[in-house]
Amino acid sequence: MTTENSATVKRRLPWWAWACGIVGAGAFIAALIWGPWWIEGRHLRDKHGNLVSSAGIIVTGFRTMLIAIVAGIFTALGLWYTHQNHQHTVEKDRIQADLTREDQVTGRYVEAVKLLASEKLHERLGGIYALERILKDSDRDHPTIVEVLSAFTRTKLREAEDERGRNGADDGETHEANELRAPSEDVKAALTVLARRDPEQRQAVPTQISGAQLSLHDLRGHLIWRVR
Repeated sequence: MTTENSATVKRRLPWWAWACGIVGAGAFIAALIWGPWWIEGRHLRDKHGNLVSSAGIIVTGFRTMLIAIVAGIFTALGLWYTHQNHQHTVEKDRIQADLTREDQVTGRYVEAVKLLASEKLHERLGGIYALERILKDSDRDHPTIVEVLSAFTRTKLREAEDERGRNGADDGETHEANELRAPSEDVKAALTVLARRDPEQRQAVPTQISGAQLSLHDLRGHLIWRVR
């Protein structure tokens, strides 16, 4: 143990622990010296007050027993202290692993969200499926990812509606209200990811795509009915 670690351990020990240690050491020394006479005194002397021939064996046996008991106590305390240190180390490692995992998830999340803003379709698709992977790996981030994909879907559908309206006005065309339009591939991917969650997840964190006018889009062959 280094000097720094030893100092840390000493600082953690309260004053009463040191007091108990000093008292215990004094009691052990006293019991080691005078204990045989206190406890086995009647066996050490004969009726005339003289030491019996087996006095040395009795004193040695008593002291050996006392040392063995104290050694057993210290061994038990050492095992307990080692177990506590092990538990503390395991807890620290678990906390560190959780922090590392959270950092990794956060990094993956940031990169995936950046891809959603890309002008390239394949990058947006990559971002959507990266978010799905995080959604499966992290229950904590599930609501946030659902909100992000829901907002992405609403935005893309409204942009498509606005663009179609502008194109229709420019061309002088009219469209029937019930005409179905195929959504873009990234919108279909986002809706599919939201739809294929477990039923319990969909119920706990519903998809928020109100106002997107899904009835105007051709979603046959997709799992869109599950997102409602």
